[in-house]
Amino acid sequence: MLVSEFQQEPWFGSSYIEEDVPLSLMESWSNPSEVDNSLHLPSKNQFIPCDFSIRAINSDVDPKSQSPPRCIIDEPFMKFWYKLDETFKVPRANTYFRINLKGAYASVKNCLLTELYINLLKDELNEIIYQASN
Repeated sequence: MLVSEFQQEPWFGSSYIEEDVPLSLMESWSNPSEVDNSLHLPSKNQFIPCDFSIRAINSDVDPKSQSPPRCIIDEPFMKFWYKLDETFKVPRANTYFRINLKGAYASVKNCLLTELYINLLKDELNEIIYQASN
């Protein structure tokens, strides 16, 4: 190609050429014979909000006048508390689990299996938390 055929991009000075894509290539793109399965859109992020009805409205709130947390579910094995974040206006959730396993540390084998289970659970939860933190 001749240098005179190149156009100059005005802001960054990059050289480029405009040319038509051949019809045969366009047809092969519209009806590919094989599709690579590794090419796909990412899964839907369930942590991207779509309901903004729960949010702090007042921007100048005195920290002493903020409402305390309230228990909205109080069952024998579960308590669920709710508090609107009026300071940073960011939806947050903190979850604490206590799992009691009978005999989890009764032997060396049980101890290792319990630790393995805990590490696998933490690893799986970290993948979920990564989506929530973005």
